[in-house]
Amino acid sequence: MKLKHFLNQFEEKWDNFLPYLTLEAENSFRITRRKIDFGSPNSLDYIPNDHGIYVIELLPKASFSRKKFVSDWDSFNKEVKSPTIIFSRFNTAQKNKDETFYFYLGKTEKLKTRLKQHCFHDINKKTYSLKLKSREHLIKSSDFFISYYELKHDNISHKEKGIMQFVITNLEKEFRKRFVPWVGKQ
Repeated sequence: MKLKHFLNQFEEKWDNFLPYLTLEAENSFRITRRKIDFGSPNSLDYIPNDHGIYVIELLPKASFSRKKFVSDWDSFNKEVKSPTIIFSRFNTAQKNKDETFYFYLGKTEKLKTRLKQHCFHDINKKTYSLKLKSREHLIKSSDFFISYYELKHDNISHKEKGIMQFVITNLEKEFRKRFVPWVGKQ
């Protein structure tokens, strides 16, 4: 009985907190948005290495072809551990106001480390990541942008890490519904 009461109170508090958190994340996405420089792995060193969520956007150039993208992505993914295209989202994706598409959305305990994996890991790395720099045709036919929301914290306890994981997981779910990214597990 006490557990049910606790869960009801927790759900109510979370439902009241989520709109504030989403607004804060949206503002952070606008402020932190930068083009990815694939020529410089150190170009992401400005990103904090804390808990957070991130979005990668794709801006197609004139040479971009959705059909070629699908073909290249699928053939590349046969050889590496990398997220797949979610066709239900890809086929219905609409351009954003600035002509970009939401490409990928993720959560992590270490923003900088994870984003460097997505951008700069080569195909020989076993880490599950986008490995964008190794997808030469894609980075020639598109520009990519990173935005992130950092959950700022100082030294946190083991219990608080679980809470942080809950927050970024549920925030990611909220933005996945809004952004409908092309690529990803869910």
